[in-house]
Amino acid sequence: MVGIWGMGGVGKTTLLNEINNSLLGGDTNLGFKYVISLVVSKEPQFMKLQNEISKRLGLPSDSGKSDIFEFLKNKDFLLLLDDIWKIVDLPEALGIPLPLRQSQNSENRGQRYKRKVIFTTRDDDVCAYMNPHKKIKVECMDEEEAWHLFKQYTNQEIINSNVVIKKLAREVMERCSGLPLALKVIGRATSNMKTPEEWRHMLRSLIKMDVRTITGIEESLFHNLKVSFDNLVSDTLRECFLCCAQWRKDEHIPISYLIEHWIGCGLISDFGNMGEAFDEGYSLIAKLNEACLLELNSGFEEDYVKLHDVIRDMALWIVSECGKKKNKWIIGGSDDDLRQFSKLEAGTWQETKPILLKCTSFNNSHAKFLSDQNIDEKGQLSVAATSPRYPNLQSLFMNCFVLSDQRPEVVINFFPHTPSLTYLNLSGARIAGLSKEIRVLVNLRYLNISNTKIQSLPSELKELKELKYFLFNGIYFRRHFLPKVDGLATISMLSKLQVI
Repeated sequence: MVGIWGMGGVGKTTLLNEINNSLLGGDTNLGFKYVISLVVSKEPQFMKLQNEISKRLGLPSDSGKSDIFEFLKNKDFLLLLDDIWKIVDLPEALGIPLPLRQSQNSENRGQRYKRKVIFTTRDDDVCAYMNPHKKIKVECMDEEEAWHLFKQYTNQEIINSNVVIKKLAREVMERCSGLPLALKVIGRATSNMKTPEEWRHMLRSLIKMDVRTITGIEESLFHNLKVSFDNLVSDTLRECFLCCAQWRKDEHIPISYLIEHWIGCGLISDFGNMGEAFDEGYSLIAKLNEACLLELNSGFEEDYVKLHDVIRDMALWIVSECGKKKNKWIIGGSDDDLRQFSKLEAGTWQETKPILLKCTSFNNSHAKFLSDQNIDEKGQLSVAATSPRYPNLQSLFMNCFVLSDQRPEVVINFFPHTPSLTYLNLSGARIAGLSKEIRVLVNLRYLNISNTKIQSLPSELKELKELKYFLFNGIYFRRHFLPKVDGLATISMLSKLQVI
């Protein structure tokens, strides 16, 4: 028994079809009397599959699994099962005699029959439970293999006729990150593009995830990949997966940082201590890795995870309610991102569901975007007494700020514009303090000011009654870091604090 596994669209079905087609001829069947190919699918109908097997074997239409078993137990056969999502008990569900391991064959020297089963699945866990003698993982293509496949589905004559188009075509191909299904879908979508302008528009659409302008990408690609997401065993696991898309493409996510983020978002909450929380986090990562939705790698200092680029695009598509609401998450925080984000009318913000903003730099544009005010010469962010600009913004990452040496550290003071924040990560920011306006964040559960320039905290911190996680790693613990009024007393007033 051989298990072939890998992410959706990577070519498992194609490989199985190639095996089947190579054995169709009478002289090339490698000694198998019967070669049976079946698609199991997510919701298998075993009675229908039994009927199909009976038909292939020439048995009466009313034959059951016991009849199939009796017929095949003394026959040489190859069974190809595509698209398995759950464990299939071959004798019980289909009447298929199990292939014997080599040690078992030696114990049954009088019965030397060629019984082979090859199956495909997206889930490494399912593959393991099927107890195959051999497991084969199908990986994505390297760049040259991907280019070769891409050219088979686009118009090679047009590509070869123009140096600019050829360069753009390779950039479009690279956006598929070696996933065969993506290469086919995007290749077909470009097959009638004759000008550099069309190719540039396609490339921009892929970068911006404007998928509705690309023929077939939703129906043929994302819906196919989304089945893996839908098959996850819990809503918590699905939310953990979507959280991973908050990091940029090709970004390595340290496992400890990811688990800490899940804890801060409330996705890991029922634990007695941080050790238990991290154990659960590692278990969640293992499940996502087994479902081929998250890649697990070993790093020099720490193990990390990352999303395949196309899987990340699919995740962002899911977050946007399958393309219906494109502004739920803004990731990157460049000036262009912010300008596009700021175009939303105030009324739209009032109606929008929870929004996330993740920035990896900080400058005047970010300050103005959040507070509608520039940083003054003292490094203060003053906020006008107006209604909140972003009333539904729940998660805000503004870590790893980049400020010039000449610019003073700022005091963050945009809180009145973001009253619904539950998650605030300012780690690595070159900020000097938090204003007393932090008291408006009555829903805040997670606050991270690690590796900042903050030397003291406002006494208004005690107003954050929902705060559960307060992180300030890497800060020089000055005498007056905590409020001058009894610091421990202030912290003790945070009755829900679990981690400090």
